[in-house]
Amino acid sequence: MLTIYDSNGNRRTDIEAGDSSTQVKEVQGDNVLTLSFTHYEYIALDVNDRVDFEGERYWLTERYTPKQKSGQEWVYDLKFYGIESLVRPTGTPSLCSR
Repeated sequence: MLTIYDSNGNRRTDIEAGDSSTQVKEVQGDNVLTLSFTHYEYIALDVNDRVDFEGERYWLTERYTPKQKSGQEWVYDLKFYGIESLVRPTGTPSLCSR
């Protein structure tokens, strides 16, 4: 069971992530937690909503609208990003001779 919090730390909902949910950590790259699940309520999710997973915190970087599967079922496919993905160097300065 995972809990999704809003940007102020208030609990939005508890979810049971589906089998297709993944965590991908790249060396010197992204740290992405993809959560797929079906919920029986519409849950408004916004930028900076977060989830904690295995001792790490992940954030949504864009507003998300779920797909309605039936009258009372909503399908969610979310990508939460770890701090490595949010804090990136802007690049290295170009060294050129004049």
